[in-house]
Amino acid sequence: MKKQKIEAKDRVYLLANGKTPLTYSLANKHTNTRPLLIIDEESQRQRAIRYARNQKSQFVDEQDEHVIVEPIIFQDGKLVVPKINFQLQEFLSMHPDNVSNNGGRFYEYNPEEESRREMEQMDMEFQAWTAVKNLDFDKLKTLASLLMNLDVDNMSSSEIRHNMVLYARDYPEDILDAIEDPNTEVDAIAKRAIDDGYVFVKGGKDLHYNLKTNKTKIFTIKHGMTAQDSLSQWLQSDVGLEFYELLREKFSTEE
Repeated sequence: MKKQKIEAKDRVYLLANGKTPLTYSLANKHTNTRPLLIIDEESQRQRAIRYARNQKSQFVDEQDEHVIVEPIIFQDGKLVVPKINFQLQEFLSMHPDNVSNNGGRFYEYNPEEESRREMEQMDMEFQAWTAVKNLDFDKLKTLASLLMNLDVDNMSSSEIRHNMVLYARDYPEDILDAIEDPNTEVDAIAKRAIDDGYVFVKGGKDLHYNLKTNKTKIFTIKHGMTAQDSLSQWLQSDVGLEFYELLREKFSTEE
């Protein structure tokens, strides 16, 4: 980590994941049980850090014998650090538990950044809501079956659209990704083929046809993949294309 100059201003830090305990003590010095080590880019080695307001450096090996270690305590999930305490601000910017350093315990609250993220989220929600409202109904049914696992054949069009509008509000990115994904229809057909019993899994690993005149094995499901994902991938191959077209025709005539 390269030491960065800290701008002089008041800063607010919050515990991650919305946690708000009455008090929370953040590790303030390197110990064997709670190591606070960072990679110093200048020396290319690990160095221990420690917060001491009476020291100029955060590195233990640069501090003198008169070090005074102070606790770092979040109250109700918040820590306010005035600009005059630049030592603590610098220490927190270097801390391994800082989200900006790939930690997971706390982060610096930035009102401007938070507002930008909220606006981006609201914009995404609006895009997803608009897309669902204007989407072709056949496509909407496909997404409802795939994303929400709804039994669309036994639901009215208004029920399906209502459920998808609610889903778009909560998971806008999923909606937009699915709409843009060219494989969405294939994934939906693979799911329905399994759900409706046109194929079945035998022995927990082999996928078989389940047609009146054909119960033969199609393939062995790839390790780490689900039956649905494997089938979707196979349906897009040259050998699976004929069965894919058969399923498409069968499902379109059933609707």
